[in-house]
Amino acid sequence: MLAAIRVDSSVEIGTGHVMRCITLAKELQNTGFEILFICKEHKLNLILVIERHGFSVARLPVDNCVSKLDVSNYNSWVGGSIVDDSELTLRSIEKWPYFNRLHKLDLLIVDHYGLGSLWERDFRNIADKIMVIDDLANRSHDCDILLDQTLNRKVENYTQYEEGQTDYLLGVEYSLLRDEFLEFRYKSMQRRISPKVRSILINLGGSDPKNFTLEVLESLLCSSIKYSITIILGHASPWFEMINDYLSRLSFDVKLLHGIDNMAKTLVDIDIVIGAAGSAAWERCALGVPSFIVVMADNQKKVARELEDAGAVIVIKGGDGFKKIPELLQQLTAPQLALMSLNSSKIIDGLGVQRVVKRIGRAL
Repeated sequence: MLAAIRVDSSVEIGTGHVMRCITLAKELQNTGFEILFICKEHKLNLILVIERHGFSVARLPVDNCVSKLDVSNYNSWVGGSIVDDSELTLRSIEKWPYFNRLHKLDLLIVDHYGLGSLWERDFRNIADKIMVIDDLANRSHDCDILLDQTLNRKVENYTQYEEGQTDYLLGVEYSLLRDEFLEFRYKSMQRRISPKVRSILINLGGSDPKNFTLEVLESLLCSSIKYSITIILGHASPWFEMINDYLSRLSFDVKLLHGIDNMAKTLVDIDIVIGAAGSAAWERCALGVPSFIVVMADNQKKVARELEDAGAVIVIKGGDGFKKIPELLQQLTAPQLALMSLNSSKIIDGLGVQRVVKRIGRAL
């Protein structure tokens, strides 16, 4: 069985798309798939991370005319024209040693906000099934399977855009979480029976383009209570050297981690997270970790709102909102923390990737 995955990462795109595709790829690999990733060589991409996980990567060049991606313009994330991207992707698949021109790919997976039905349609002759991973519900798709792990996502959000028959995998029950979150789930929940805020983790996405991490840290340093603080910067963060230098001038230790591969184990020992509303939000829910959520991009607004309505998080706005963090932390009571933890854990059970792969198996 052969599957190709078209996905990108960068400072502007972030790292969540690639990380969830790696999770899915590993589960597919366990069922007998050979996997090829196809990625543009954007600045601070995760191609080396994909390769360290044991997968082959076909590297696509970024158009010379593209100097910088626009965070709010998803079309720019392609790094060139859609037509060129389609041709380069097709060429990469045909060059893949496992690919046989006499047979189609069993599965093409597309996780990219800049690509839609026009791009997907070009691969109908080469892929038996096409799967799209999306969170936006803002454009048409030509696919057989559509996965959107957004909380409370409905079929009607997509039917106006879809072409042909599509198998919808919608909602957090299909969240693509690594096995480690299921492994540490019980231990994490047991730790939160009598909660208290002593340790805080700042983890604002894989890239944090505006360096909100530093603003949050400065707010915590103004608190009258001295917490144990850990910062995790993603692989695509451009701020590591700057923040590391800042920390070296402090009078007490703040732990700084960069691109870690054991997030679940780290979260178990954290009392509360100040984090982004991206894919990592589902990881925290699976472990029942209370969170202050910061919206880092427009596509995270719905996630943050739904999680807040579920009583799982408290949403913090940037700017002046960061200054209120110490006060909000001191106002949190043990019952409130315990309820946030319980509400979070009810949202996700950690079995999403297994459900997704079973559905893929039925479709093939």
